[in-house]
Amino acid sequence: MLCPSSLACCILTMVPEGPERAPLLSVAPERTPSFRERLLARWRASLAYVSIALMVGSWLLGGYMLKWIQSAGSEASFSKPFFIAYVTQASFALLYPCRSIESTKSDDRSHHASAPPPLVNRIKQALVLGCMVVAYRSMWALSLASTPVSVNSAIFQTQVLWVYLLSLLVLREACSWLKGLCVVGGFVGVLLMTVFHDNRDGTVPTTVLGCVEVLASACVYSSYAVLMKKWVVRGSTLELVAFQGFFMMLVCWPVFIVLHLTNIEPFQLPTGLNLLVVLALTIEAILYYVFFALALRFGNAVLVALSQMVILPLTAFLDYLIYGYLMDAASMCGAVCILAAFSIMTWADLREGDRRGGGAVHHEGGSDLDTTVSGCSPREDSSPA
Repeated sequence: MLCPSSLACCILTMVPEGPERAPLLSVAPERTPSFRERLLARWRASLAYVSIALMVGSWLLGGYMLKWIQSAGSEASFSKPFFIAYVTQASFALLYPCRSIESTKSDDRSHHASAPPPLVNRIKQALVLGCMVVAYRSMWALSLASTPVSVNSAIFQTQVLWVYLLSLLVLREACSWLKGLCVVGGFVGVLLMTVFHDNRDGTVPTTVLGCVEVLASACVYSSYAVLMKKWVVRGSTLELVAFQGFFMMLVCWPVFIVLHLTNIEPFQLPTGLNLLVVLALTIEAILYYVFFALALRFGNAVLVALSQMVILPLTAFLDYLIYGYLMDAASMCGAVCILAAFSIMTWADLREGDRRGGGAVHHEGGSDLDTTVSGCSPREDSSPA
């Protein structure tokens, strides 16, 4: 059976590198990409969108599993958000043995490839990212106890707006009217499905505290995604994720003592059915972050954020299949806006990849569509810290 880390290594080592990204301010003569370059572009685009699809699927699986395990009255009840966040993130350390395969393959590629930063810097980066993961996953897991899955997903997907703004400020991406239109369209869809919604889960009402928790989780997650995109380079994708697991394993265990002594979250090990669910959540978390890293590696932060908004109409559809909840007119309009925004972004990304011969989907540091707004000129790209 192919484990998640082996699957990640297969994707990372079997994909040939495309042409390097030129500086944003440089002017290169236009040329028609060769057939091989167009084929390579489509191959990499396919891997990017397969990674996105698997990432979205694992997120949905984790959300409904957490919902089940934390629901009062269910067969399994284990409401320990920090424990779940600790175990799932510490499991990222299992990816560390695979980082040598990725690094070796990267060394055999073009000498123009960006070399990974020094070990000390990578550890510092992992510490920052690890803190962010702990914060956003804990708040998100805690919020599920006081918000329905669909409402929770709706509020969380506002992260696309923060990712877009942070990409302009941190990643120095160029302003693009088409990209901005897709972000606004997706955000409008989120508002329609969040503000004008019916409470479809009678057992879990929507509370203000739950909404604040998931909104804070979305803001922290947006910062995490942008920094992950900024810092990930060839040869260090799995290593950066694995270091986050080591951070959680070695640094965050004293939090258990504090939470236990203050009776905020008394320590308890899962048993029986709860243990099986926690193990399943651990596998889901590894899968999600493996495919999340691959999606950021081959795509850009805004594209990944926009793709995650598709989770909302999917959860509404699953709610209909599982619980029989029907979507109202506003929610249907919102779902159409989200799906249309993602479809337009996908079309534009594929078109740009064909034009550049492998460009738009996988350039590190973000990609720029050819619809730059006058007055929003590209700025100098920043190198990984």
